[in-house]
Amino acid sequence: MDAESLTLLQRNAVWLSKQAQKYSDHCLYTAIFDYSAIFLFSFLWQTMKPVHGFYFDECGCTSGMTFCCLLFAFVVRAWKGYEA
Repeated sequence: MDAESLTLLQRNAVWLSKQAQKYSDHCLYTAIFDYSAIFLFSFLWQTMKPVHGFYFDECGCTSGMTFCCLLFAFVVRAWKGYEA
């Protein structure tokens, strides 16, 4: 079974996730984004589910969350994880 069949990601997202995984050797938290959407990766290799992902865009229901707020929260979470 190849690696691409083990993911729900499609098309260029597979390539981007592989690139994010390469960064995980140095940083457990990786964000891939453009001007309208963001995908956040958390690589926690010691857990039962070693990779967590979260997609966000400002279209539709965002419950008051903005792109900048989410990116800020992601950076703070990574920083707090680094401190621990």
